Amino acid sequence: MTNDLRIPAPSFEAALHTLVDLALESPEHRSRRRYLDEMGLPEDLVGHALARLDAPIHVAARGNREHHDMRKAALGVPGTPYAQVRFPILWNRLFTGVDLDGEPIPYDHRFTMFWGMRDNLSVAEDYLVYALLDHIVSPQGRGRHADLAWHEDLVRGLRSFRRFLNSEHSGFLVQVQVPDGRGGSLGASESNQKLRQYVDTLTAQAVADLTK
Repeated sequence: MTNDLRIPAPSFEAALHTLVDLALESPEHRSRRRYLDEMGLPEDLVGHALARLDAPIHVAARGNREHHDMRKAALGVPGTPYAQVRFPILWNRLFTGVDLDGEPIPYDHRFTMFWGMRDNLSVAEDYLVYALLDHIVSPQGRGRHADLAWHEDLVRGLRSFRRFLNSEHSGFLVQVQVPDGRGGSLGASESNQKLRQYVDTLTAQAVADLTK
């Protein structure tokens, strides 16, 4: 049986400040896109941040996934190392959450869902922490595959996250739309708009501090 060491997701401010602190402490550090190294120690920026936040990355990113090819899986051929998977795959190995009925989400659950974001700001903030870390691991836009040191890596990821955060056609604003009952939308609630503005202000200030 898996020893479930998950913790509640940190606040957005705590996650962001941890990333910034690490990038400022070791701006020239360069690491592969791996959460853990061969010794099982934190490797990349997100791996270090998760460890500093007391999330169990040392357990979550250990071992290999089951091979996607059923025949190879039956033969015991290992799949992708968890140290290299997309960040969404790790979320339910790192943080606790509840489903639509308020029941705890199982460890390593297959789907990463954030139920009730429109009405529950705590869930909406968890989603933004998830999105922040995911955009550091897998930034979008030009230069997303460039090999950068931590300082530039974080700036690139934060800019990618802000584009996602403020897009009216994808990302956070789409997830928190309030239906009007006629197949349309009333837009995001005032509380979710305030959360978005707060998170955007924090992120913009972090980018400014890192690039001044």
